[in-house]
Amino acid sequence: MGLALGACDAPDAGWAARISYVIDEKGIVVASLADVDPTTHTDDVLKLLAD
Repeated sequence: MGLALGACDAPDAGWAARISYVIDEKGIVVASLADVDPTTHTDDVLKLLAD
């Protein structure tokens, strides 16, 4: 999944980047947050959901 969503560069990568995705009820990615800051992440996601 990390490869499919662009969170890692290769199948043998040791880890994936921290990326959050907001997915709507139809399964469509409506937003991605590539630069996740743990101190503001919850508020960032809630703001996206409110828009």
